[in-house]
Amino acid sequence: MDLFLIFNVPNIIDYARVILLVYAVFLPDRLFLVAYGVSSSLDFFDGHAARFFNQCSMLGACLDMIIDRVSTVVIGMRIIKKEETMYQAISIYILIDLISHFIHFSMSTGSHKKCSNIFLKIYYSKIVLFPICLLSEAFFMSVLYFKNLNGIVYALGGVCVLKTFFHIVQLFTAISRMSMIRNVKKE
Repeated sequence: MDLFLIFNVPNIIDYARVILLVYAVFLPDRLFLVAYGVSSSLDFFDGHAARFFNQCSMLGACLDMIIDRVSTVVIGMRIIKKEETMYQAISIYILIDLISHFIHFSMSTGSHKKCSNIFLKIYYSKIVLFPICLLSEAFFMSVLYFKNLNGIVYALGGVCVLKTFFHIVQLFTAISRMSMIRNVKKE
């Protein structure tokens, strides 16, 4: 067990994200949004800290990806609690998000962001990924914040549809790569 790796700077940031998510679950909507927003904002810093301190690791990449997925589930459940009519859309979004990331991550070598597909190269570029993730989070948070869904929320929802397109591409690319593996070692 490598305690220095387990408790390096980016992983501590990720543990803080988890603590904030757990705390958020017990809060009313407005305070939930604050705790959730801080947790989501920390996602921006864990990768930067990993590169800055030369602390990139498989554990860090895995924590980052899993916490991102869990965050989506947590806010999705909160939205469904408030807006039952969004159950199907949120469920499909989460389903595609989870499956695509887990299969893609299992086929990559340390990060779900390494890929050869042209659409995924575009998606994972810094100038595309950050705005899409930011606006997608803004959509989910806006649904909870506003009593009535307005034009801004619908526009942000379009970003989620675009993000889902990239997740579907990610899923099919990973399935295609996985289908090329013929021999699986069983222990």
